[in-house]
Amino acid sequence: MTATLEDVQLGPRARASVASFSHLVVDDLYGPDGADAYEAIAGRDATEVREIVAHTSRTTGAILDLAAGSGRLTLPLLTLRRPVVALDLSPAMLDILDKKLARRDSARRLCRTVHADMTRFSLEERFGCIVVGTTSISLLPDAAARARLLDCVRTHLAPGGTLVLTTVGVSGDRRSDEEQVTEVATDAGAYSVFEWLPAGSDRRFISVVTVTGTTARLFTSSIAVLDPEDLRAELERAGFEVRETAPLGPPDGRYRDTLMVATLSRPAGSS
Repeated sequence: MTATLEDVQLGPRARASVASFSHLVVDDLYGPDGADAYEAIAGRDATEVREIVAHTSRTTGAILDLAAGSGRLTLPLLTLRRPVVALDLSPAMLDILDKKLARRDSARRLCRTVHADMTRFSLEERFGCIVVGTTSISLLPDAAARARLLDCVRTHLAPGGTLVLTTVGVSGDRRSDEEQVTEVATDAGAYSVFEWLPAGSDRRFISVVTVTGTTARLFTSSIAVLDPEDLRAELERAGFEVRETAPLGPPDGRYRDTLMVATLSRPAGSS
């Protein structure tokens, strides 16, 4: 079924930006048609890359990049010259990554891409480091889904292995109805990116608008506002011990991106 404006949550500025178009296509940002838009606006974003690679470099063994997408973290992780498995639910995203890897022989030999759900996967390998970057854990719908993800991580960590992940909370007054707009110009086209945090909501809504002639395309997604302390509690319940936390980005920003490093406090398979 084709989505319509009635099917998605938009901030007032995003809704106004597409209201006048007689031809509007609405898609999921992480769906097959959203992959190119995501790559255009986020593929070159260097946020958290240096920090994740630095923490991963302190580990040993193979690396599992969960929700790898088009490889924003995968390719930098491959500079560590260790085997990397890049897992994602989107075939379109993995296709973009596979094309990038095909142009890099040494990286291609070290990397394997896997199409799977990060909350329900089973691989033969065990990994010295598992990465869940780009606040991907916040894309999951609820705590139950996050618990399934962490259970899979526990199963796939090698003894002494490390989990490196990022989350985003909110600093300041959450009663405001804030909507931020960023204009992004790329070789692939121009995009307007809207981030809307409704007053009191536990999710922020992302809308990406691009226009070609008389047609507007709207790609949407939502991200949980997952406070680092709440995530720490979930990690501990899942059998992890948080060894380190570090802020990412300016401390006075609206959103608080946080990097967390955890190890198993009890072995996989124990209750």
